[in-house]
Amino acid sequence: MKKLLLTVVLVIAVVAAVVFAAREPTIARWDRQIGDDPLIVIADSDSSQAYAGAMLLSQLKRDAYIKTMSEVTGYYQDTILVMTCGAGDLTQFGIDIDDCNSLDDNQGIIKVMMVNGNDILLVTGKTGFDVRRAANFLRYNKQAVKQIRTDEAYITGTTFSDIVVEQVG
Repeated sequence: MKKLLLTVVLVIAVVAAVVFAAREPTIARWDRQIGDDPLIVIADSDSSQAYAGAMLLSQLKRDAYIKTMSEVTGYYQDTILVMTCGAGDLTQFGIDIDDCNSLDDNQGIIKVMMVNGNDILLVTGKTGFDVRRAANFLRYNKQAVKQIRTDEAYITGTTFSDIVVEQVG
């Protein structure tokens, strides 16, 4: 009887761990975590390169729509934030992005997170071109994206073809 009870408890623990792990946000699963009609948010005064990054990501999602920060208030399920570091205030999304200060030249960040139960994908960088490069990586390198098992990665490079990915966490 004790063995049966122990087996049942062990099975429940394994099932709970698998279910919890499946919900953990990772970059590899961002495309499944963010629904087909996400809100893509860009900063009001961001560069055309960052906007081009938002356009690249909107092509991945059937019913994506793009709005500026001033048009958005509060939290939304399935949000993609695409902006140059410092171009927009992310605190309304519960995001404190101190990582921007530590970025090197030619470096961007891709980060997935849960904020108040909402799935958020952040694509940011030191410059608009860094943002566009990170978005381009997500758009055109699906096999490489599936290898990123963390919730944050640095995307470094000087062109679209010399990208180096550093997983964080």
